[in-house]
Amino acid sequence: MKKIMLALSLFALSACSSAPKNDASLESSPLAAVVPAPVPAVMSGRVFIDSTAHSDSLPTWATGKLAWEGDGKVFIHANHTVMGSQSVDACYDLTKLDSTERLLSEISDDVKGRIDNASDSLNEDAETVLAKSRTSGYAGLVIGLRITEQYFERYTLGATERITCHSLAEIKQRDYDRVKRSVVDKIIAADPSIKNAVRQKQIDFFSAPKPEAQDRSPASVGSTAPVKKSATVNNSEE
Repeated sequence: MKKIMLALSLFALSACSSAPKNDASLESSPLAAVVPAPVPAVMSGRVFIDSTAHSDSLPTWATGKLAWEGDGKVFIHANHTVMGSQSVDACYDLTKLDSTERLLSEISDDVKGRIDNASDSLNEDAETVLAKSRTSGYAGLVIGLRITEQYFERYTLGATERITCHSLAEIKQRDYDRVKRSVVDKIIAADPSIKNAVRQKQIDFFSAPKPEAQDRSPASVGSTAPVKKSATVNNSEE
């Protein structure tokens, strides 16, 4: 009998030692206090560093439309962004090219829009000419386009430093029309039907612009912020 009681006591002790610990014992364990370190959040958002005016505020002309007319001129706003390791002057050079391309793009859109309004269409060769006329490598001579103001801003976006440059270019209406004439002449040479439409006054490429196109004047272009001045983009002004 004593042997049976001893065996039961040993069995009870063994069962207690193998039972899982309760929550209280887990909380008191030294391992429970070991918490993994939080992963640092990736820096995001735009953080201003510097600018032409040494303040995080763009001049008025750099916050509006990309192209507008006023006081017998056409104004073009171009901007370009480069990595922070590049120079500001190199960034400005890129905005000069962008200004020329934007001018040619505006002219091409105007020409195409007038053709569409006349319910006419271009042949394949003329479409090719129109597409090429949008690039700065266009063979037509761009005369009179001048950069009058420039502005840069340096900032970080996420973990990357960037520079965005803005330029304001202007061209007199008569010089704008000359560039436009060179585009129209090449289109007419590629598609004689357009020449017939012009002769029959079905298309007028040089009529007065619509009133809504003249929604900004040079008076609203200026800014009190200091700017870098530049010369003519491609060719000297007449």
